[in-house]
Amino acid sequence: MQRPLYPKCMNGTRTRALTADGYIVPCCWTDSYKSRQHKIYKQLFDPALHINNFENVEDIEDSIIWNKIEVMIDYGHEDLDICHRMCGRPNEKDTPFRQKIRSE
Repeated sequence: MQRPLYPKCMNGTRTRALTADGYIVPCCWTDSYKSRQHKIYKQLFDPALHINNFENVEDIEDSIIWNKIEVMIDYGHEDLDICHRMCGRPNEKDTPFRQKIRSE
């Protein structure tokens, strides 16, 4: 089932995060003990995705696991509980006026 999701990691209001142990995650909220145990988010901590195995961040984000999770974020997959808790409502600060200012 899908629920509305307004992902800050995809609309430019939040950036990717680098964990202390060398993994790239969609944002700092997805770097927690809970996320590392979660059936979906824990895939981001696969040793094959460690930064030492890549030349640049773009190569990590082009991986199958990252593509799968980005599709789930796009569609608001219900199992992305951290995403829904942190990005389940439109960002009040991201008004059309602020969007216009940022684009100028």
